[in-house]
Amino acid sequence: MFKSLNKGAYSILLVIAIVIICMVLIGGIVVWKYLEALKGKEETLEKNKDVLSEKPSEKSSVPEEEITEWESYRYENKEYGYEIKYPSNWELFISAPVLEWDVFISGQIVIVRWAEKGVPGSRVEIVPRENKLNREPELFFRELYQLYRYGSALEGLKLDSEDDMIFNECQAKKMVYSSENPEISYTKITYLIQESDKIIYDLTLKTYELSKINDIFDQMLSSFKF
Repeated sequence: MFKSLNKGAYSILLVIAIVIICMVLIGGIVVWKYLEALKGKEETLEKNKDVLSEKPSEKSSVPEEEITEWESYRYENKEYGYEIKYPSNWELFISAPVLEWDVFISGQIVIVRWAEKGVPGSRVEIVPRENKLNREPELFFRELYQLYRYGSALEGLKLDSEDDMIFNECQAKKMVYSSENPEISYTKITYLIQESDKIIYDLTLKTYELSKINDIFDQMLSSFKF
């Protein structure tokens, strides 16, 4: 009887030991995968941190003397004010504050748009997104990103590329969309910039003439300050 009990106890201890070893191995693999993913993200951010700088690109086709004559616009707001430059031959449109309520965002959204004269369909929008629901910063950023992905799909756009980067020491993501219809040359480029736990800035270019407008947008982006 005692031998049977000892054998049973030995079997139980053996099973427990195997389970513990398996848990340790699985835990080690999970930690290794996490560290590898974290390392990859850091390398991506390091690689792209200079993509957005405050200095105009040397390869820009926009003449330096032309940029110095650009207009400046500053949105005065204690919580999410900003400043940006735009071409003097563009028209500035400022919407009235609107209320936008959904699962992710609440509060006033101010949109600033530019449309170049003679080039219909090209515009730049700046939308401060305020985290009034007090979500965790990473969750707020991820949910807003997913909301933009879903909204773009509803517009009939496909995601061509996306990149994580740093803008003025802030987390940022660039998304490039194009029309699912190959006969339509339409591009939407969106930058989400997380200025703080409360504020994410959305800078979006919408154009049918990317080759003509892209350098201008890059120069406007490089002048963006908050």
